[in-house]
Amino acid sequence: MEQTLESLSPIFHSVRGDLDDKKEFPEAPLEKKIRAGAFDIALIHGHQVVPWGDVQSLANYKRKLGVDILISGHTHKASVTELSDGLLLNPGSLTGSFNAVETKTTPSFMAVSIKDGVCQIYLYELKEKKVVVSTHLYEKKKKK
Repeated sequence: MEQTLESLSPIFHSVRGDLDDKKEFPEAPLEKKIRAGAFDIALIHGHQVVPWGDVQSLANYKRKLGVDILISGHTHKASVTELSDGLLLNPGSLTGSFNAVETKTTPSFMAVSIKDGVCQIYLYELKEKKVVVSTHLYEKKKKK
C-alpha cells in the first residue's frame, strides 16, 4: 500500500496506526513533524488523543507539538477545523471502513497544496455514488 501511495507523489509521509504491525511498517513512526512552505505540520494516527476526534483535545495536542497544522485520523470521519492558531485536518477513510464507534462512514481523502503561507485543502467525499469536492483556503496569520 505504501509503495502505491508513494508512486502517486514525489513527496509522501505516513505514520503508523494503532493496528499497524511494527514488523510490517518498521520505518513508520507514531508521529511525524514536517515543514511545508511557512507551515509546521504534525501527522499522527489519532488514537493518541482521547476522546477520539475531540476538537479541544486535538487542539491541545497540536499546541503541545508546536505546529500550525495537525493531521490526524483514527475516527475515519473527514473534517477541516480552523482554529485561531492553525488547522486540524482529518482526511477520513479512503475505503469508508467503519470505526469502533460508527458503522457507517463516508469514503474520503484530502489533497493539500501549500505555497508559502497559504494552504489549500481539497476534500473528496463519495456521497450517494457521486464524488463531492469541497475546498478550504487557510492563510497563516503573521505573528505580531
